[in-house]
Amino acid sequence: MLAALLIFFVASVIAGGIAALVDRTMGETPTGKIVKTVAPVLVMAIAAFMILDELRIASNIVVITYAALMGAIALGMALAFGLGGRDVAGRLLESAYTKGQEVQGTVRADVRKGVATGRSEAEEARTRISGGQEGRPTFESGEL
Repeated sequence: MLAALLIFFVASVIAGGIAALVDRTMGETPTGKIVKTVAPVLVMAIAAFMILDELRIASNIVVITYAALMGAIALGMALAFGLGGRDVAGRLLESAYTKGQEVQGTVRADVRKGVATGRSEAEEARTRISGGQEGRPTFESGEL
């Protein structure tokens, strides 16, 4: 019983914090109004399922309902993106591919510079370790 009250208290604080954060960051924009309303409701809905599970009230029904709701939300989002956002997804992928092709030369130059730097540092370390003696490495004080 105490754990259920604690869950409710923590969820209330989190829901209030999310609402305040969204209000500060997104303000009175249309998206901000939606997120400010939906996010705390989702937090409290999850808390309600956790409380019912903690109180052992119809545990099987609670688990099945929660899983069904999460599955329905995931399916709805997948369908909305898959059907409604097909063109947008195509443009995003095309844009990412084009940008990758544009910076390909820069990436190759960066890799070549990294390889050259690594080789020169390895050569410097080899020279410092050998200390002029063939086959027997020597170390100066503080190098290890």
